Amino acid sequence: MTRYLSIALLAICLTACGDDHTHSGDPACYYATLGAMTVMPTTDMGTEPTAEVHFMEHGHKVQLGAGETGYVWINVPETGDAGIYIQSMGAVEAFYHEGTETALAEPTVHPECGDIFPVYYNVPDMAAGTWHIKLNQATEASEVWIMAIPTKATNSHSGHEHHHH
Repeated sequence: MTRYLSIALLAICLTACGDDHTHSGDPACYYATLGAMTVMPTTDMGTEPTAEVHFMEHGHKVQLGAGETGYVWINVPETGDAGIYIQSMGAVEAFYHEGTETALAEPTVHPECGDIFPVYYNVPDMAAGTWHIKLNQATEASEVWIMAIPTKATNSHSGHEHHHH
């Protein structure tokens, strides 16, 4: 009986954490499954709150009408490695940092979840400040799914220190 009690207690201890540890590797692959908030692009490089892509681990659905182009913006609080994840091929026309067009390395298919993110920009030392992403003209009404996050992990599963949004 003690053996079964020990096994039961072990099972309880292993599941008691309540935190989902099944996501490993790049957190964007996991966060992409949680849904996204809607963002409305601007016609210029404005910083309206409704056009902000938050620099954290959650997705954004940018609504584009047929024949429309637009800008969304990201506030990067400090210089550091970052990733820009996009679910639509050919959606991005250009990137701008503080109003100046800035070339980024060619995007790749994300190595861990390319089925979700066929367009992945790895941006080492992404400069702090305001970034804009100019989206290409949509041929028909569509959504462009975007996530921009620091790629150095700020949460530790080993210590259960999580940041919440």
